[in-house]
Amino acid sequence: MGVGKTTVCKCLKEMLNGSVFLDGDWCWDMHPFQVTPETKRMVLENIVFLLNSFLGCTACEHVIFCWVLHEQSIINEILSRLELSGCEVHVISLVCGEEELRARIRKDVDAGVRTEEAVAESLKRLPFYSGLRTVKIDVSALSPEQTAKQIAKLGNRDVVIGKARPRDWEAMYRNVWSRPETARYMAWQVTKDEEAARARMRRTVAYEKTHDTYLVYERKSGQAIGFAGVEEIRPHVFQETGIALGPEYVGKGYGKQVLQILLERSILLGGREFYYSTRKGNVAGKALALSCGFVYRNSGRKTDQQSGEVYELEIYKKRLKNL
Repeated sequence: MGVGKTTVCKCLKEMLNGSVFLDGDWCWDMHPFQVTPETKRMVLENIVFLLNSFLGCTACEHVIFCWVLHEQSIINEILSRLELSGCEVHVISLVCGEEELRARIRKDVDAGVRTEEAVAESLKRLPFYSGLRTVKIDVSALSPEQTAKQIAKLGNRDVVIGKARPRDWEAMYRNVWSRPETARYMAWQVTKDEEAARARMRRTVAYEKTHDTYLVYERKSGQAIGFAGVEEIRPHVFQETGIALGPEYVGKGYGKQVLQILLERSILLGGREFYYSTRKGNVAGKALALSCGFVYRNSGRKTDQQSGEVYELEIYKKRLKNL
């Protein structure tokens, strides 16, 4: 409350073509304002109905929603009731320091937009946000326009991830699975022919149904150009299970975008720490880790199960409080 959500979302709406904006407060703009079990059910019904209407409209490429979401259970309930097939979801908390929040709300109080009670109410909820499964953006030193630009980058990436489809076999065979240069640092061998590629895609579709692994799609072409995934290795600690892109898609910044997507995914799953690994000789892999804010942790000797080659695996880690 008072951090600047509505102003940021209005800026974001102007930056993203085909966008629509819903403020949760509009869904129970009552006089007098009443918070009861009945009105809380009503506002959630209204929010879910409108968001699903926007999501089902082909004119709405970006759906922007803001509300005071200080409890994970509220976020979970809204997401569970939305039709999100084919959608990217970014759950973001705008946060700031206590003094900055106090100053922002004070401006609203002085302008007659909020009551004096809003200061204490908002400060009381501030500690709740550290435990949410959300990407945190500290807006203390950011203008609404600067904050909106950070968020817009998330929605305008060149790549997206999604569950594999049987028809993706051809693109994956052409772009990834048949390419020795892609398999060089991976624990798999190249696929030799189209029949083997179809069979591999069937296995991939089945595997992805029970694992957090995905194909990587280039947004502009819509074709599959790689794969990526995460797994929880212990409570709140995740690691990538491999990131691979076809050689024609390396050197375009796509790898960094994929890793950022995996970090966001891990946060939504409750992750607090993330591990990334790469072979010592993989210069691009090491550069990717460092560019995303990872720090070196340790190295260990491993044996390639395909070739029998012994290699050194470097491990990097990153805290997931903020991206």
